Amino acid sequence: MKKYIFILMISALFFLLINLSSNHSAPSIQMIVNDSSLNNIKIVKNIERELSNVKGISFYEVSLQSNALLVNYNHEKVDDKHIMGILKKWGCEINSISFNPIFN
Repeated sequence: MKKYIFILMISALFFLLINLSSNHSAPSIQMIVNDSSLNNIKIVKNIERELSNVKGISFYEVSLQSNALLVNYNHEKVDDKHIMGILKKWGCEINSISFNPIFN
């Protein structure tokens, strides 16, 4: 009888772990913004400081050479309007923007 209870407990734990891992909230959208003001190091530092405080953004990177910003974020926690608001606050005109879904 103890053997069956042990097997049942191990099975329940296994299914619980599978369920928890499937609920992992990964980034779901990649946003790429091109703007000529992203070559200004002061503007970039201010944008980076603000993006680092936004819950739901898992990764961001600015390329001064290509004047581009890449942001990976969870669309259930933050939306693109919030991110674009940060950019506009620091004087970005947002010349072009593209969105790509991230599949796990």
